[in-house]
Amino acid sequence: MRGVACAAPAVVVGRVAAATTRIRVGSGGVLLPNHAPLVVAEQFGTLGIFRPGRIDLGAGRAPGGRRPVVDLVRSEEARTAVPFREQLARLLDHFRSGPAVPAVGLRPEMWLLGSSRPAT
Repeated sequence: MRGVACAAPAVVVGRVAAATTRIRVGSGGVLLPNHAPLVVAEQFGTLGIFRPGRIDLGAGRAPGGRRPVVDLVRSEEARTAVPFREQLARLLDHFRSGPAVPAVGLRPEMWLLGSSRPAT
């Protein structure tokens, strides 16, 4: 997937949105086990300020990548300490209120990556 996959979805979304004027731009999937929900809300909330109504946020529960690399991003304990449903709920809460100041009231359109098993 060289040239398609990206370890920094918010950076790529921002770059594409800056190079366009009308299209909606979003992440194919921010893998929540690898990213703190607060950080995701801050990043996509800020993008929403720069490009109102044009930012989408796809989220998924997979850790992504090969195990040694995934472990470098976040330990298994950190990835699995909070169930995905709760990570997603926290992310959505940050767009409603809370410490993610740029995100409050600016929730992007949300998409969930599909899975072959129920989310935990």
